[in-house]
Amino acid sequence: MMEFLILLWLCIPTHIRLLILLVPLFLLRKVIIKYFPSLVHFVTWLVLLLLQVLAHLVYVVLGIIVVQQRKRDKTHFHGIHSIEETIEKVLVTIKGTGEKVAQTFSNRTLVTRRYHQILGGVTVVLFLSVYFAPTSAISNQWIQVDKWIVTKAFSAEYLTSEQAATQLTAMLEQMEKESAAEAGPRLKLKSEYHNGANVRESASLDARPLAEIKGDETVQYLGEEATDDDGRTWYKVETDSGVVGWISGKVVEQVQ
Repeated sequence: MMEFLILLWLCIPTHIRLLILLVPLFLLRKVIIKYFPSLVHFVTWLVLLLLQVLAHLVYVVLGIIVVQQRKRDKTHFHGIHSIEETIEKVLVTIKGTGEKVAQTFSNRTLVTRRYHQILGGVTVVLFLSVYFAPTSAISNQWIQVDKWIVTKAFSAEYLTSEQAATQLTAMLEQMEKESAAEAGPRLKLKSEYHNGANVRESASLDARPLAEIKGDETVQYLGEEATDDDGRTWYKVETDSGVVGWISGKVVEQVQ
C-alpha cells in the first residue's frame, strides 16, 4: 500500500507536489500564528541570555588580561576599554531589537498579515521557479527536499513522473489480475443461448428472475455451486450491475 501511495505521489507533477506540501501551512495558519509570538519571545530571550553569558565571559577574560598587564606595570588599557564599550553597545542594541521584535509580534493582526504576505510570496516564488525554471537553484533545492522525503523519510526509490506512471500502471494491472484470480473466472453465455438467460434468486427454474444477461455480457463466478432436484448445476454469480444470484450451468461457459 505504501509503495502504491509513493508512486501515486511521484506521478503528480513536481510543482503540484510543492503546492500540496505548502497547503498545511495555510490550513494551520491560525495555530501557527497563535503560538508563533510565544516562540519568537522565547527565541529572543534565549539569544539575549546566551549573548549576555558570552559577554560576561569576555569581561572575565579581559579582567584576567588587565591583571596580567598591571603586574607588568602597565596602566593604560585603551584597547580593552574599547572592547568593553563595543560589547555594551552591542548588548544594548540587541536588547532593543529583541523588545521591538516582541512588541511587533504581540500585534496579532500585524502578525497575520505578515504571515500571509511571507507565505504567499514564498509560494509564488517557489512555484514559478519550479514550473518555469526547473533547472534554477531554487528548483534544485526543492527537488532535493522532495527527493529526501521519498528516499529518506519513506526509504523508497525516487523516480520521475513518467517512470512512476509506468510502474503504477503495471502495479494496477497486476492488482487487477490478482483480484480476478481470487474472485474466480468470469462466465459468458454459450453461443446457442445468446438470446439471453436469467440470473435467478435461488438455484431453481422456479425461482424469481433478478436480472437477464444477453449476447456477449459476462458475469463473475462467486465460487459456489448448487444442484436442483432435476440434477441441474447452478452457479452463484454477480452481474456487472451488482446483482447477485444463480444461473444455470447449462447456459454458460468460462471465458477463455
